[in-house]
Amino acid sequence: MTEEVFKVLLVEDNPVDVLYFEKISREMSDVSLSLVKAGTLSKAIELAKSQELDLAVCDLGLPDSMGLYTVKQIMAVSPDLPIIVMTNINDEDLGFKAVKMGAQDYLPKGSYNPGLLARSIKYSVERKAYAARQLWSCRERFTALFNNISQGAAFFDKQLSMTHCNPLFSELLGLKGVLSGPDILDQVSPEFLQRVSAVLEGSESNMDMGALVLKKSAEFQPWIRCIPVKDRQGDVQGVLCLAIEKTPSRPLIDLGPEAD
Repeated sequence: MTEEVFKVLLVEDNPVDVLYFEKISREMSDVSLSLVKAGTLSKAIELAKSQELDLAVCDLGLPDSMGLYTVKQIMAVSPDLPIIVMTNINDEDLGFKAVKMGAQDYLPKGSYNPGLLARSIKYSVERKAYAARQLWSCRERFTALFNNISQGAAFFDKQLSMTHCNPLFSELLGLKGVLSGPDILDQVSPEFLQRVSAVLEGSESNMDMGALVLKKSAEFQPWIRCIPVKDRQGDVQGVLCLAIEKTPSRPLIDLGPEAD
């Protein structure tokens, strides 16, 4: 059987636990590790940013971080990095919460064996890779659907960055160059951004922006409607903007009672 080699970031400040991990990892039969060590969260973040890693194994009690905050911060700087959490023997609930947050697995400190560690490493790497493939497939389907909407459509995230924009939206607003990202802020009116911000802040749950003209032209006037996009908890995560063309020869499509 071919031995698999993984570059692993071990985030642990207790020398005894580090030695135990090194001992168990050397006894694995079909997995080999190249270890990079960090005793603090700040050092772990530095290494996660600067090195190509296959996996992170994290203790949840560090000098500069406690509990799930460690997982959250490492995921923020390296979202594609699989994470295994090390928990105390009597704290499996915390490990389960870490998995729900996005970690791939958890192991009880000081009581795992070579077979269990090897299995957790291989499964965690594959779980993360599978999730990435699924996400990419979903994004491709979403982009295809977005681009074929009969109205101009764009999505703004909570940072007011336009993450998606179909060709019709770009055409109606006269956008040039970059069709997504923060650069879009230089091409739209402050009034438009204020309306989008209002939806993000929850001051209006649904807003028709028929009175707001972004491209000044007597014959070519796009009208905009903003719709808040919420997660399962009901929190606004972004704004979907729909644009349609209003011309003297083509009446405005009815977007609702506020569009009159």
